[in-house]
Amino acid sequence: MEKTDAQQRNEDEVRRIMRERGFETASESKSKKKRRDFDFSIIGKVLAAIVVIGGLSFGVFALINAPKNNEMIKDTSDNEDAPQNADYAGLAACLDAAYTDVEASDPQFYPKLIASYKAQLDCHSQYPTPDNESEISDIKQRLSNVEIAAKDAGASQADIDSAYSSISSNLQERLAEIDAEAATNDAETERKLRQYDEESAARNAEYEKQAAERAAKETACANFRNQYPNVESYRNSKGNLTELWNNYQTAKSEYEQWIHITYNPNANYNDTTNAANEKTLSMKKSAMDSAYSTYQSAYNSLAQQYNTEYNAACL
Repeated sequence: MEKTDAQQRNEDEVRRIMRERGFETASESKSKKKRRDFDFSIIGKVLAAIVVIGGLSFGVFALINAPKNNEMIKDTSDNEDAPQNADYAGLAACLDAAYTDVEASDPQFYPKLIASYKAQLDCHSQYPTPDNESEISDIKQRLSNVEIAAKDAGASQADIDSAYSSISSNLQERLAEIDAEAATNDAETERKLRQYDEESAARNAEYEKQAAERAAKETACANFRNQYPNVESYRNSKGNLTELWNNYQTAKSEYEQWIHITYNPNANYNDTTNAANEKTLSMKKSAMDSAYSTYQSAYNSLAQQYNTEYNAACL
């Protein structure tokens, strides 16, 4: 079927506007959509404006929502908005895969553009969100305008169906990849959360153990100090220092007595007696020294034992 002069002018105008990225705003009325003999140059301008604005709108939408795909969910508590957030993220990824940047000079300009709009509507159906009615309405309006222009330009339904089938197939493959990546990320997130919980539980158990040990240590130290305020009180309550000290004092007294006996200036001892006295005095001296050494050893031992028990209870 040959193109009319009006149809040719419409296509030329659309391509020119798309190349120059300029457009004029024009009001649309329902009567113009129904008329077959409308002014194709005006429709071409409106169509180009809708395509450009639609592309920019999607670009902003995708830019706003794209970070949601890369952010790691840090809140491990139940979140009522989680399913809705997942729908927004899925919708952004789906629209990104469905969007087709078509050059005005492409022979398949209309089929590809129509297929792209239909794929975007499929995305909204697959990932419904509470505030998508306005976006869906805009896409349907753009689709309707392009379908009218495509029909007037002689675009075949077969080409439109073929382009839509191609985009839809690629879209499903991409969505399957996205779902697989999401499943992998979810599994990894779950693993990390479980690992974090296990490590946190282990740390908390260790903290509680250490706190219990510190409390027990403080109690033991307080009890030890109450029982033994100082080393002298410990010595007095432990061992037999008093008895050992008394033994030393007795040995010392006997030694001092034998000193007076042995070296009494008034005594007239013969050599045998003097030798016996000297021997007894030496024995008394040894007994005294041994008693003192025993006492001192016990004294030092109790001091060391006190320090050991104190350190064990308080340090």
